[in-house]
Amino acid sequence: MEAGDLQKVVRLQRFVRRKLDRSKIADLNAEAHRLKADKVRKQDPSKAEMEKKAEMQKNRVIAQTNSDVWLEILSFAPDLQTAVSIMATCHLLQEITKFNLFWQPVFQYHFPVAMKSLPQDEPESINWRNKVKELTLVLQAWQRVVKTLSLQKELGNEHFRNRKWQEAADVYAAALNFSKESNNSVEKYKEVLTNDLLCDYHFLLAVLCANAAQAQLKLDDNPRALHHGVQAEKALKAIKKILGASRYKRNPKYKQLEEKITHRIDAALEGMGPLGRVVNYSSQPVEGLQQGSMLTHNANAFAGFFDDSKVLMTEMTGTTVVGLIVNKTYTPEGGREPVYIGGPCDIDRVTVLHNVAQAPGAVRVIDGVYRGGDLTEFKNDPGVVIREYHGHAAWFPGQLQGEILNSYGWDLTNEITPTDVFEPQELFEFGRRERIEFSHYF
Repeated sequence: MEAGDLQKVVRLQRFVRRKLDRSKIADLNAEAHRLKADKVRKQDPSKAEMEKKAEMQKNRVIAQTNSDVWLEILSFAPDLQTAVSIMATCHLLQEITKFNLFWQPVFQYHFPVAMKSLPQDEPESINWRNKVKELTLVLQAWQRVVKTLSLQKELGNEHFRNRKWQEAADVYAAALNFSKESNNSVEKYKEVLTNDLLCDYHFLLAVLCANAAQAQLKLDDNPRALHHGVQAEKALKAIKKILGASRYKRNPKYKQLEEKITHRIDAALEGMGPLGRVVNYSSQPVEGLQQGSMLTHNANAFAGFFDDSKVLMTEMTGTTVVGLIVNKTYTPEGGREPVYIGGPCDIDRVTVLHNVAQAPGAVRVIDGVYRGGDLTEFKNDPGVVIREYHGHAAWFPGQLQGEILNSYGWDLTNEITPTDVFEPQELFEFGRRERIEFSHYF
């Protein structure tokens, strides 16, 4: 602790002591006046009564002291364990920590995510000390998860330095599998995870994946190297989402790792040859992939046209695999209204999605979303939603399955609503290259 910080703590301690002394003197004066007015006392107060009175006096001082004072004291501690150590060496803090009210700012300072989920109208009804204890145990469990992953990473690195490529690959794979277990998931520990902790975790995952990709390259297993490289990119993208693009770019360690990952992905693609770059086929079915599924594409080496796209699968048969991008637009020159681009195939062909189940010839995609049909008599109905998409996305049988299974960046869900289709959370404009292409059609 810096000398200036120590002086701040000392001043705060003196402030609280003065509060206690003034309160004690005032109470003694009041007691003296009472005794003077009533010389005959029924009996001396019992020990329990005296303790209760002292408790009330201290609680009053704590309540009158702004919680910022306690936060100021604790702000010198980098973590909760250090704060506990400070309390153990400071008699005043030891006394203060006996009271429930003290632990509210402690909880708020160290567990801001969990604080948001607690009722704010009656803070005195919450046992803050127990809450701090409970979440401290959760945080310690999370720290053990991270420590295990870090140790596995170091073990894998040691094997790699000794040119034991297979042993290194096995250790990295075991660590990544460990991170996917439900008991070790971010979701389980979300109450105690601040943004800083989340960024540290995703960076550790990105390093593990990048190292695994390098080990697989040494073993000439290019598809697995590609898979790990894409997963590393995904972990870095999670950090970018937490920090925002500007803060992410200011940290050089992210850029350095990103360059390594890109190099390893390129090496894996090069090793797979031209066919590996263009075609990825799989005869293995993808669980849940069906008409009505929503695919979300995460930016990676294969992004291009589909970067940040949400694709609604509108036709899925043995010979036809067709979907529509529902969240990307192109604005023609001349101030015209933006148009929705459904995909790179047949830009001059329009597919109509709507919410009119009774339209003649309409084909159900999901409940509340239908394709095609005669909408003539419904166009003026204010409750009707009609959306036109220029172009579509199409794959030959087995191609999309291969892209999903081989980590081309697709995430799949069947938990969607008409709102997800007609009112996506974000709309994206296509890049310059695609806009040049679209200008020939609009």
